[in-house]
Amino acid sequence: MAPRHSRRWRVDFLIALALALFVLLLFYRLLFTNRVLASGDILLYFYPYRDYAADALRHGRIPLWNPYSFLGVPFLANPQSAVLYPLHWPLSWLPVTKQIYWSAAMHAWLLGMGGYLLMRRWGYGAMAGLITGVTLCGSGFYGGLIGHINQMNGAAWLPWLVLIYDASTSLSTSLRFTIQELATVRELQERQSGALDGMVGIGRRFWRARGFYEQVVGLSAVIALMLLAGHTQTAYINLFGLGIWAVALP
Repeated sequence: MAPRHSRRWRVDFLIALALALFVLLLFYRLLFTNRVLASGDILLYFYPYRDYAADALRHGRIPLWNPYSFLGVPFLANPQSAVLYPLHWPLSWLPVTKQIYWSAAMHAWLLGMGGYLLMRRWGYGAMAGLITGVTLCGSGFYGGLIGHINQMNGAAWLPWLVLIYDASTSLSTSLRFTIQELATVRELQERQSGALDGMVGIGRRFWRARGFYEQVVGLSAVIALMLLAGHTQTAYINLFGLGIWAVALP
């Protein structure tokens, strides 16, 4: 690994730890004491839903139906149950209140880390990225969503969505240049001199463009996670915002 890349990796790792420490301090009373949030939708809706979903998963069942509401209602088919959201699965063995609080802390860290990496991609320094991350994950606007944990979870993926989209558009531009260069291969071959250099350059471009498909997979995964998080409106809002930003790009 090149020294510059090694140093960047160390800086990113330290920033990730700093953001994790900040989030743990931010959520300390919920994560490490017996205090609970006991009002509104988190009490009447999300505690019971997460408890029922986690109990089913612990017993190896997929909770298709909720027999406890009215005369029974669909459970898996209700997006807000978020049964298929993979980041909830490791938390299913915790008490239901801790499941939600740890989910909130984990997604606050994801939001902050996504903001940091996005700023670094756009050419800003580590300190600017750290300030961005702390501002995002520590904001009252985001923290206030804990009463609707599915909104909090879905919103955390917005900077990752922009980050991967920005990377994929850069790679697609690289691929377009590659196709343009391929059109000149015959001309380069006819000249003999410089033909080899031209072919090597095209090969390098193709090698770089290979990452385009990885970015497509990454973008699809982030969109899937936003939808599975359990609040479809948040996913649509994120995608709508990305669309406006993409149209505004030169």
